Amino acid sequence: MKKLNILFFGCGFIASHLIPQIIPFMEKAVLVDRERVDAENYDNSIYPKGYSGKRKVSALMALLNILSDLTVIPIHRNINRVEELTDFIRKYKIDLMIVSVDNLESRHIAKKAAIKVRVNTIFIGVTENFGYIDWNEKTYLPDIVERDRIQKILEQVRDVCVRIEFRPLGSLAASLAFTSIFNYISSNKKYSYVFWYEKGDIFIKSILR
Repeated sequence: MKKLNILFFGCGFIASHLIPQIIPFMEKAVLVDRERVDAENYDNSIYPKGYSGKRKVSALMALLNILSDLTVIPIHRNINRVEELTDFIRKYKIDLMIVSVDNLESRHIAKKAAIKVRVNTIFIGVTENFGYIDWNEKTYLPDIVERDRIQKILEQVRDVCVRIEFRPLGSLAASLAFTSIFNYISSNKKYSYVFWYEKGDIFIKSILR
């Protein structure tokens, strides 16, 4: 099966759960994130012990070094421009970008970068009771001018991500992302998913892009 150079834009909960699943599909992992590990991240994320206060990219690199012999490139940076991301995509010959950052501006940058350099990109998003997996330009993102209106929602998302209640949907998001990536690599089919939690039940719908 073909192995890919994969760029992970966002190295939090979802990336830490997804990365171990897709190691067999990777030739190189490029990790991009601006944040550091908080103590409460250990409630949900899979990081080696001793990384509280350290860079998330370093923590995930350590995890990958434990689990594999992959080439890992950690990039601790606040991405503010499309060109920054496209430069990394070109430099490291990225085949697939996985976007799990919870910052709206960063997601818009990722979408523009993906379109500009035509790299296949999968977006993963999760709130307290809803999540989605989607591909490339098909992904809907709220307009930046809507940011103030949805800022409270975004803050709630960040709060949810460090609570143990986030684990079921967050883990499901990583598993569905794995399924989508596996189908893409094995059959070149791109499946998108929406899933939600309602009255104790989890519902999943898929669409072939």
